[in-house]
Amino acid sequence: MAEVRTLGRIHHINLVGLYGFCFERHVRAIVYEYMSNGSLDKFLFHGNKILGFEKLHEIAVGTARGIAYLHEECQQRIVHYDIKPENILLDENFFPKVADFGLAKLFNRDKTHISMTGWRGTPGYAAPEVAICCVQYRPELRPLMSGVVKMLEGEIEIPRPSINPLQHSLPGTPVMVSYSTSVFDTDSSRTITGVERC
Repeated sequence: MAEVRTLGRIHHINLVGLYGFCFERHVRAIVYEYMSNGSLDKFLFHGNKILGFEKLHEIAVGTARGIAYLHEECQQRIVHYDIKPENILLDENFFPKVADFGLAKLFNRDKTHISMTGWRGTPGYAAPEVAICCVQYRPELRPLMSGVVKMLEGEIEIPRPSINPLQHSLPGTPVMVSYSTSVFDTDSSRTITGVERC
């Protein structure tokens, strides 16, 4: 129900469209627009069709635009909390749309800090500040798109968080504690040839 409430308020070219829903006694269903190429993870991690650098760049930019809309252009700020390759869907032209708003939260625009009562998101993909249950809305601290591109090219290190995630995680919750210095290995044609998982 939270996902329907969130998606019912938003419309953006880089967010999956909600076509309908059913909440009856024994039937619960949400109907989204059809995304024929499925999720990004099958292209990154499962050896299906290789995506070239230019297409990956377009996917990164489109995803960033969808997230920027949620954070800056909606009447209330929306924090997705679960951005990962499985939640980036691709249409027949590999145009990206952010999906799965089940963990999303809406916040008033005047808030700069979001307090949380516990872990949200997928360990390994969640922002480090989620581990301490306080997310700050400070656009000037977000990575620039050029930094994302450099990370895709394997030219920069992924920053280590200043906190120890194990000290602030919920008991029994796995967290990512090792960080990669190079996320992608690329060949001279700038086609992704492999992905290093943490």
